[in-house]
Amino acid sequence: MNKLRSYSKYQKNIIKSLGKELGSTIPFKFEKTKNNHLKVLIDGLDRPFYTACTPSDRKSGINFIGDVRSALKMQNISPDVTVRPVKLNTVQHLQKSFFDKVIDSCLRNLRSTTSTIAKREKKVVLENGHTNDLKRGRNKIAEMVIKRAKSQVKQKCYLPHSENLSLNAQVLQHLDYMLPPLAYYAELLKETNFASNKDDSVIEQTIEQKLPLTSVDTLNSKLSTKPNIESKPTHNIRNIKVNTKIKNPSVTLASLDNEDQIDAFMSLDRITALQFIDNIKIAMNNNRQKDLNEISLLMENKGLTLEMLADYIEEAA
Repeated sequence: MNKLRSYSKYQKNIIKSLGKELGSTIPFKFEKTKNNHLKVLIDGLDRPFYTACTPSDRKSGINFIGDVRSALKMQNISPDVTVRPVKLNTVQHLQKSFFDKVIDSCLRNLRSTTSTIAKREKKVVLENGHTNDLKRGRNKIAEMVIKRAKSQVKQKCYLPHSENLSLNAQVLQHLDYMLPPLAYYAELLKETNFASNKDDSVIEQTIEQKLPLTSVDTLNSKLSTKPNIESKPTHNIRNIKVNTKIKNPSVTLASLDNEDQIDAFMSLDRITALQFIDNIKIAMNNNRQKDLNEISLLMENKGLTLEMLADYIEEAA
């Protein structure tokens, strides 16, 4: 549903006439189609009603309202227009007048802000991942709209508790009809979760197909041509065991350009990214320990000591 300022003067008059015709008992909603026609949906009627952006003749508006009346009559739906005979300036008359003005102000406010409310609802549902707070949120909206409408009516009057309950129920009835149903949000969450899982699998398949990984086994096979040293280190440096089942990520990342690397990292959530950083730090530390382990083994087999190495470095400097 779009804002009222995007509608033509003729369409605004149709909406106003519908509000008077249906009253506060029959909810309806409207939206603008792609060809700028006005589409109206009325609670209790299966078919929508359409009218153009501009009238084809001076009786177009009258014919449209007549068409709505005929459809309501066929479904045995009639607006509650029964008016109890009350004397002017009595408490009952003032209460009814105040009630009618408040409900009319509420419905006009809702019809002009439904699109904004729907966008906020959709955002909240997608962020939370559930619809548990939807009903409570709509109750708060109804209370806020009623409170604002009461403050805008000049001639105020006290309403009994029963009248306030009836007012709140009618506003909620219209609000629920104007906004998307709970089933819509449930389906939206289902589609969003499915699309997210599908995107993750597509990214993984694309990376695997585009960038073949080189396993550690291949690297170890190249290193196996060097002399095999069987002795253990003497400086309490622990052996680092390499899991040959894990593929080398450096080969994959190195074959990516900067933009592809950034795109791959952007697909990670915050927790996964932090874990990824921690794993990199652990891997760097393991590589350093492995290098020290190899140096220690080499020094032991060559009969070298740390003092000899320090003296050599000092002389070379």
